[in-house]
Amino acid sequence: MSIVERAIESTKNRIHYIKTNTENSESRRHIVKADNQIEIQKYILGLLEKEIPKSPVIYTENEFTDADGNRGMKVTYIECPSCGSDLEVNDGCCIKCGQKIIEEE
Repeated sequence: MSIVERAIESTKNRIHYIKTNTENSESRRHIVKADNQIEIQKYILGLLEKEIPKSPVIYTENEFTDADGNRGMKVTYIECPSCGSDLEVNDGCCIKCGQKIIEEE
């Protein structure tokens, strides 16, 4: 298990701990503070999960197809698996959301 995966697991455990320890609380202040802590932990979790590289979404379409049935030319698109934004061929991560991308050979 990598350091990032251990950090993700630890963050999930912290969220669970905060939730279970505030379920029976009657103090509104305690509940609001716990909710804020949970939101912060979820944000951290999202950032950590983007550190694990994912394969890009690659698809090909025919562009410039005309009414006579000529297929035009094939265009290949590469998208981020997290947010769907267009990627350049050699991007190591998505510029829009920060998701690390597995570089294809």
